[in-house]
Amino acid sequence: MRSHIGALTLVSLAATLSGQPASAYDVNVGVDLWHEATSSFDVGPENEAIYDPGALGSARLRAGFETRLGGPKLRLIGEADFFAHRLYGEPTELGTFAVDPRLRRAESFHPFPILPRKLYVEWTPFFGVIRAGQQASHWGLGLVANGGERSDRLFGESYRGSLSERLLFATSPFQALGALPDSVLGRFTLLAAADLVLADETALLLDTGLRKEDVARQIVFSTLLRPRTFKAPATAPRSALNGGVYAVRRSADAALGDELDVWVVDGHVRFLTEWERFNSIRWELEVAIVDGETDRFVTEQGRDGVKVRSMGFAAEIDWRFAADGLPITLGLRAGAATGDGDPDDDEVGRFSFNGDYDVGQILFDQVVPALQRRSTERVDNPLRSKSPPQGYEHFAGRGGVSGASYAALRTVVEPTDALDVGVEVMTASTTVPFTDPYSTFAQGGSPRNAFGGRGEGRLGMEVAAAARYALTMRDPELVPALRLTYSAFFPGAALEGPDGGLGTVHSGQVKLSIDSHLLGGG
Repeated sequence: MRSHIGALTLVSLAATLSGQPASAYDVNVGVDLWHEATSSFDVGPENEAIYDPGALGSARLRAGFETRLGGPKLRLIGEADFFAHRLYGEPTELGTFAVDPRLRRAESFHPFPILPRKLYVEWTPFFGVIRAGQQASHWGLGLVANGGERSDRLFGESYRGSLSERLLFATSPFQALGALPDSVLGRFTLLAAADLVLADETALLLDTGLRKEDVARQIVFSTLLRPRTFKAPATAPRSALNGGVYAVRRSADAALGDELDVWVVDGHVRFLTEWERFNSIRWELEVAIVDGETDRFVTEQGRDGVKVRSMGFAAEIDWRFAADGLPITLGLRAGAATGDGDPDDDEVGRFSFNGDYDVGQILFDQVVPALQRRSTERVDNPLRSKSPPQGYEHFAGRGGVSGASYAALRTVVEPTDALDVGVEVMTASTTVPFTDPYSTFAQGGSPRNAFGGRGEGRLGMEVAAAARYALTMRDPELVPALRLTYSAFFPGAALEGPDGGLGTVHSGQVKLSIDSHLLGGG
């Protein structure tokens, strides 16, 4: 089960509650153009089915604004995507039954549809912050709730994010008693929110023609220590610890009549130590647990519904230093997500990372979704299955770690202020067998992958290299950037079978970004 629950946005709350001044208006526009090509690969034994994405071109324009409404304590914030997902290239032919019509329409060109991401009013009285309207949700590393914010990352992309119609209240109670905003007591924050989920990994409120509406409601409670604000360059060692815990109660009624009722508890901690401009260590950890029940899935021992019990974690460590004046960052990424080891019992243990939290470039972003599409196609094929099991349509997703563990080493150097160059090596293994439902059924319930193998052990190794060159122009601020990425994935035993396996997959991408920013009013 894809256990993604919208949570809370803390990035701008930190500045608001710490008393940072806001400009009268702030307008930003970002344009992204992508060209990418991925080699074809087998998604079944002996060339039974081949996934061939070919060369694809995509574009996005994201525009946002913030403005005061009569004074510094009342602001209006808005943001929208003008998103032509596909400029050229053919949608995948994979999935000729239930999956294909929806995916083909979703991946076809649409002339600049508008997707509102944010439109809310923020009021900052003396006792806290109140927000009302459509908001993007982000918590911690973005493992569960990810705002889908644009960034200048060397590896990975963010897309839509978790969006909700939300009423939110946050307060730092000790500031009212005289604690300084950047002290430990001053950064202690309580938060509560009520959401009607507009769109995230498991719910879509509106009927788009691609997917029927799902009505998902949730209540969010959080206790956290906000990030510390450093207002000057480091001249002596300094450290900051922040993080917290939130609890989300979510209930959802899907268009097909099934229901979901779960609790999500997510903890996040971040520690940063800085010695000087090019000497720092950052480490972060996020752990999420999901517990509840749903009747979206029906199993052999769960005819009336199943329990939902899953968990996942992600950790990041970055050490930034200068060697003979050359800034270098050494990074480690690791994490794991539970899977569903027994598809016939009355418990679903499948946890899936948010698709906007990137782990590698190929395995979880392209290979896993393609294999899931193929599995869904086989289950839904009337020539193979008279009546597909309830909930099979939830099996195919858009990527994300699930039923797997991973570790990645990353090195990034900055030869000039405008150029970043990096290399990443990632390895992944299964936490439960990586199975294909139809192949497993055909083998009498014995776990089998799409190639007829046992689907256990190493998923494979991925190597990626990237370079990004960005120029910063002033008055007005304009930042054009060009990024080149090449990746190769070498599959392991979990993606092999007696008659062959996946084979090596190569992918390359060219991305052009242009960002503009305009502040005014003081």
